[in-house]
Amino acid sequence: MRLNRTKNAIRNTVWGIVYKICTLLFPFVMRTVLIRELGIEYLGLNSLFTSILNMLNLTELGVGSAIVYSMYKPIVENDYKTLRALMALYKRVYFIIGLIVVALGLVIMPFITFFVDGKVPSDVNIHIVFLISLCNTAVTYFLFAYRTCQLNAYQRTDVISKVTLFTNILMYTVQIIVLIKIRNFYSYMVIQPCAGALTNVINAYFVKRMYPDLYCEGKVDKSVLRDIKKKVVGLMMTKVAYMSRNAFDSIIVSAMLGLTVVAMYNNYYYLSSAVSAIMVILMSSISAGIGNSIAMDSVKKNEQDMLAINFLYMSISLIAFSCFMGLYQPFMRLWVGEQYIFNDTVMIAFAVYFLVEKELNVIGQYYDAAGLWWNGKWKGVIEAIANIVLNILMCKIFGVFGIVFATIFTILFIGFPFTAYYTYKFYFKKSILKFVIQQSYQLIVFFIIGGIVYFLTRMIPFGKDLLENVFYLIFRFIVSIVLSTCMLWLIYKKTKIYAQAKEWLLSHKDSLMRV
Repeated sequence: MRLNRTKNAIRNTVWGIVYKICTLLFPFVMRTVLIRELGIEYLGLNSLFTSILNMLNLTELGVGSAIVYSMYKPIVENDYKTLRALMALYKRVYFIIGLIVVALGLVIMPFITFFVDGKVPSDVNIHIVFLISLCNTAVTYFLFAYRTCQLNAYQRTDVISKVTLFTNILMYTVQIIVLIKIRNFYSYMVIQPCAGALTNVINAYFVKRMYPDLYCEGKVDKSVLRDIKKKVVGLMMTKVAYMSRNAFDSIIVSAMLGLTVVAMYNNYYYLSSAVSAIMVILMSSISAGIGNSIAMDSVKKNEQDMLAINFLYMSISLIAFSCFMGLYQPFMRLWVGEQYIFNDTVMIAFAVYFLVEKELNVIGQYYDAAGLWWNGKWKGVIEAIANIVLNILMCKIFGVFGIVFATIFTILFIGFPFTAYYTYKFYFKKSILKFVIQQSYQLIVFFIIGGIVYFLTRMIPFGKDLLENVFYLIFRFIVSIVLSTCMLWLIYKKTKIYAQAKEWLLSHKDSLMRV
């Protein structure tokens, strides 16, 4: 079966963006209410436990992606027997992983206070709160979560977006009401696992209706199973690097600087990750299409597509980066107040972190879709170890700036070059030198554009009241977009990569119009 990659990608993108906008606005309101009603320490506690449980989820990293990857070929060949066996395998493995995560969580729970520097809110038993958070994670594994792999493999993540949109809006609405009316942190936390269970049940219902011929039955062929195990180990080791950039950072900030600082750190990270989440939709929406293309199209065509998609994706990333350079501090000042913002050096580091991380996304999708996890299994471990060591050392010297700088450094000099190296060596089968030079030049140009936007938008004053501040914020937003877009066009309008990207867009015009 040849998937309609462009149509599915756009459908997934549209619904993914709608879902993200709604579920980013609600958490934003919820975080604001949580700070105002209970205090910033409660937000820090919530962020810390989320990071710890993300760390425990390392036991899952690789399983879902490896099995979805193994579904691409059977889908193309309409091999339902293999697909059913893969579903049965996914179900068994997820149940075992759930048991491991719960066991590890219970082992960590008595020592949870070691992850907090300073005092915790006096009216909260952090062990009970952690147990509730652990239940929220366990629901993912024990209640039909394995069924979503079918939607991912068939490139129908729009269904996941619609269901999660409904359940998340319901969850955040109830949480906000609880915070305002009851002001009880335990009640606020209990709502999360309930919403998670509802999401999984509804997803399972739709999957069963859409794919009635796919159910858990049979055993996977030994050769396929060996291949999956190999890819799982490789992908797990690769994804450790991503986890070290997020979960470990927050844990180290909490352990060394306290709950208030980890809440401030996560407020900045929340804004950048909110935009990143929308950017990731662009990648996840075409991920199955990339896998389908790798299974059916030539290596040369895939490389040309990758270069065109990467330029388009990084161009959007530049505009977002420029907006961060121009709006980060004014927005934070308006949102949480002067007392809960970092200095401009830390702010610029967060903006640079956002842009540098985007360098990995497109080439990373081809790395994943080509199933190169085993080949590059050690790169993730090396990056994670380097990041954790640098985090601790740099945090002692430079505080929060040191944490962010360490992550930027490891992405630039370990994560990106190694991902590109393995993709080019084992899939494109050519030297990465030209690609790395192009990306390095592009990154330098983008830094210069962002710096120009930063200095020019600093000339825009702050308002004297809320309405005036909102007006100047919108003005900064417009200036940041216009300046970055114009400079990007002037610099690249006569380049080969610009022409390739334009050609790629025009070649998909008919598919775009039909959606």
